[in-house]
Amino acid sequence: MAVDIGETMYYNISELVKFFHSFPHYDLQFDPIDPKFDPQSQPYLQSLILVAAVPVLWMLLWILIYLAYFCYLCVTCRKNRVEKSTKSPQPSRWFSFFFYVLVILMITVSFYSNEVIDHNAQSVKDHLHKIQLHTGKIQIQSAVILQSIDKLKDETAVSLKQEFTTSSVLDEQERPKLQGLADDMTESLSHANEIVTDSVQDALRKLTFDSSLSKIISDYEKYRHLATHAVSGFIILATILSMFSLACKKKGFILMCVALAVFNVILVWAGVGAYSALSVGTSDFCMDPTGYLVQQLPSSGMVPEGKKFTD
Repeated sequence: MAVDIGETMYYNISELVKFFHSFPHYDLQFDPIDPKFDPQSQPYLQSLILVAAVPVLWMLLWILIYLAYFCYLCVTCRKNRVEKSTKSPQPSRWFSFFFYVLVILMITVSFYSNEVIDHNAQSVKDHLHKIQLHTGKIQIQSAVILQSIDKLKDETAVSLKQEFTTSSVLDEQERPKLQGLADDMTESLSHANEIVTDSVQDALRKLTFDSSLSKIISDYEKYRHLATHAVSGFIILATILSMFSLACKKKGFILMCVALAVFNVILVWAGVGAYSALSVGTSDFCMDPTGYLVQQLPSSGMVPEGKKFTD
């Protein structure tokens, strides 16, 4: 994708990013922490783990409620086995209808969200590419500036020597002293230019953008995209099997579908937990991406420690 490195980039924070960023951030001791994006901070990572754990705990609660209700139905059916049921199956049919409508809506949202996330990941890679191009442009311009400084240093030294050598105003006795002073000034200027050049070049080497980040995002997005499609396909398969089990009314088939449904619930809510943590972490980064990138740059001054200008 061709990118114009001279174009102006505007960054607007969306309401969705602000919503996820506003989620409470607590560590494992339930102490509030700064929601600033910092993947090297253990408390921050613990806060993301807690965000992912909330949907999982909710899932476990509903599984326990479901198992309790299932056991209750088994006991009720055993007690009323000899009695002929006079209840209408209509409520059960309505429940099944709404359940399958809910599953269809969930699968539709899942596929749509998967494509939206894939598109946004591609946008992130494009912006990283722009950052890499702008970083390269800074390096080129800095190299041109260093060459200009070096050229100016040489021209100044030559002009100074010529002035002290050819000037008719200077006394012949003072001329050697002034020439020696000019040599000392030239040497000091060369030494200063060397220190500045080394410092700038060292900073530019550290400023080099790590292109592996784009590869990591690309690899992650590829596996995430495939995994989401696989889970959605498994949910579709389990739903179709459950419809057949209700139509066939065979106990073994129904029990197998119940087991698939439980596994389905675990997959869905585990995915919700992972996506929640990912959404909160990504939103924290998107609130101040420049601040995080600046933290990754060297914080030392232009003149490295241990290097001094000589008198």
